[in-house]
Amino acid sequence: MQQKAAQEDQEMTSNVVLDVNAFLKEYGEDHGYKIIFGATEAGNIVYAEEAIDLTEEVLDLMNKKYKGE
Repeated sequence: MQQKAAQEDQEMTSNVVLDVNAFLKEYGEDHGYKIIFGATEAGNIVYAEEAIDLTEEVLDLMNKKYKGE
């Protein structure tokens, strides 16, 4: 019973987080924000403009640098 309640609580919390993140993405786009950080100690990014995503560039450069190691 307690495990089921904990699982339901986790699912509800997850749904709220997904809804908030979806809202913040739309809000950020509509209001011209480049990045929005979450209000947690970790400072997670909840929205970032795609133009500032460096993931592919960094991966390409790291793959070139560490190729063969």
